[in-house]
Amino acid sequence: MADTSMVDYDRFMSGYTWEEYLDRTERNRDQFVAAYEALEFTGAEQAWIRSLDRKTYVLGIGEDWCPDVFTNLPVVPKIASLNPEHIIVRIFPRDEGVDGRSVPYQEVGKMPDPGRFKNHDLMSLYLHGEGRSMSIPAFGFFDENWNEFGRFVGGRPRLYWHWLDTMGKERAIQERMGEFMRHNRGREVFWEVRQILESR
Repeated sequence: MADTSMVDYDRFMSGYTWEEYLDRTERNRDQFVAAYEALEFTGAEQAWIRSLDRKTYVLGIGEDWCPDVFTNLPVVPKIASLNPEHIIVRIFPRDEGVDGRSVPYQEVGKMPDPGRFKNHDLMSLYLHGEGRSMSIPAFGFFDENWNEFGRFVGGRPRLYWHWLDTMGKERAIQERMGEFMRHNRGREVFWEVRQILESR
């Protein structure tokens, strides 16, 4: 894993809470809310989330124009909503400038530019794949001492990347991902996040 020493309590707390992130959202707010509300947990899953008794800080990176973000990012705040004392989430807009606004997607390069975007230093920790892409959402999971013990990168669950790699993008989207996402409602991301939390 990359050196995450830049992440400490003060830097983490400078991010947005879920509610604050929704308030700054200019696009796709309804999709964020719909994804959040669509994810349901069984009674056993709720009990497990509430049983977590050590603080975990989850750093998220996203942007409101991205379908993977408004589909997958809400999963983590929804988990945290059942145990807010021990699961603390802060969200950092990937392309936020010093004025607090994110620039349009078309104006952002392919690689992190920390001199222009104040959260690109964080994004540089969570690049995905051999191409080192700035895929979002990305999450880093930290303990009370700011040791990172897990991460979710690539913007999509591993299963989706498996389909993309083995079937090709067009076929994977048409034959697998579209239908699966309509019925899955965040469950695949939840299972990956659960594995990370259980690995601690």
